[in-house]
Amino acid sequence: MYKRPVGIGVLAGLVSCSCIIIPIFLIIFAGSNFYISSQFRNYDTLFIIIGAAFLAIVLIYDLKRKNALNPAGIKKNKKSIYTSIFIFIVTDFIILIISFFLMGFD
Repeated sequence: MYKRPVGIGVLAGLVSCSCIIIPIFLIIFAGSNFYISSQFRNYDTLFIIIGAAFLAIVLIYDLKRKNALNPAGIKKNKKSIYTSIFIFIVTDFIILIISFFLMGFD
């Protein structure tokens, strides 16, 4: 029932945390040095804004696909919208906590 909203929230959360995920993959797989990889952390606010915008665009697309992009349709799909937003926030916090343990508090 909530597969689509959960998937949307997780994907948007991963997009917004890519400033944390990309450096880890660069260090592990590409052999990048730590300085280049750590420069992504300077843009964490920008990545969160991009992730939130991605979430909004995908939710609008999903509502438009269901022909529910009107006040009545939004009310009807309120639970799935709230689920996507909640999963987005939870994914951000989980990745943030994991990155603190992997990369340290800075």
